[in-house]
Amino acid sequence: HFEGTPLVRYLLGDIMVRLDGACPCGSPWPRIAIKGRGNAAFALYDGVKLHDYQIRDAIDGLGVAGLCYQAILRTDPHGADEVEILLRYPAGAERVAAEKVDEALWSASLDLQAPRSIGKLSFRIREVDALESTPRGKITELVDRRPGQASGELPRSCRDSVARRPAVH
Repeated sequence: HFEGTPLVRYLLGDIMVRLDGACPCGSPWPRIAIKGRGNAAFALYDGVKLHDYQIRDAIDGLGVAGLCYQAILRTDPHGADEVEILLRYPAGAERVAAEKVDEALWSASLDLQAPRSIGKLSFRIREVDALESTPRGKITELVDRRPGQASGELPRSCRDSVARRPAVH
């Protein structure tokens, strides 16, 4: 007995990846994992997009369980985009060098290399005790603080931001 709905002709805006291997439940359908929403991204210099899942994958790849983040986009005094990554470590967790975090973020997308090479994009890493939250207590992973921009995209709790999304079929 299989439960679920085929994802056919649904315009959800989700970004998905196909998973290898058969489903343990025996379903013959391809397995997928939902990476995130297509519109949960910063639009950077020259149309380059930095998606929340790319930042999350870079942070998750550091190997620190329960590490939460918030990315705040600002314009520096020279007109370049600056993404400040605020990291909140769980109690007792081993810290990761800012250089390693920076390297993981630059590796998140080849598209980031062009604005980096001409000085139109930079990352700044900072450890914090608490992340900004909405009045309902949600952590907004992406906060756009550039002049004239709406702040935030798709609030998601900190716990959800570091949890692996389950595979669906």
